[in-house]
Formats: sequence, C-alpha cells, structure tokens
Amino acid sequence: MFHRRSKEFDPRTSAIVGHLRAVEKELGGIGNEAGRRASASASAAVYQIADALSPVLKAIEERLRTGQRLAVDEAVSLSNEAVNTGARIGNDALAGC
Repeated sequence: MFHRRSKEFDPRTSAIVGHLRAVEKELGGIGNEAGRRASASASAAVYQIADALSPVLKAIEERLRTGQRLAVDEAVSLSNEAVNTGARIGNDALAGC
C-alpha cells in the first residue's frame, strides 16, 4: 500500500523540474516585457490626453481673461460714475451754500 520513497528522485523528475523552472523564467520575462509595453502605452495615452485637453484649457483660459477684462472695465466704469456723481453732489452742495 505504501511505497518506499527513493532517496533520489527519478532523473526524469529532475528534468521536468528543470523544464518547469525554464518555463517559469520565460513567463517572468514575458510578464516583464508586457509590463514595460503597458507602461509605454500608458505614457503615450497620457500625452494624447494632454494634447487633447490643451486646446480646451486654452479656451477656458481665454474666456476667463475675457471675463476678467470685462469685470475690470465694468469696475472702472462704475468707479468713474461714482466719482462723477460724488463731484456733482459736492458741486450742488457748494452751490446751495
């Protein structure tokens, strides 16, 4: 029922183990190469995304600058109006004295 185990493995077993180690090493190399390729592909994808987003971000920047210019122009206009109104009220006050 129980077989005695030989102290030395069958030479065929050692050959199979050697082949399995060679296969394992080869698969490891394939995995590493696939990882490098995936990394290169991901890097290329990042550049493509950046290239695609660049015009959109530039358009947003231009809109913000345009809005900023409009806000500054409006602030200048309102401050001029406030100065003119203050001057008119001051002149009217002096004329009434």
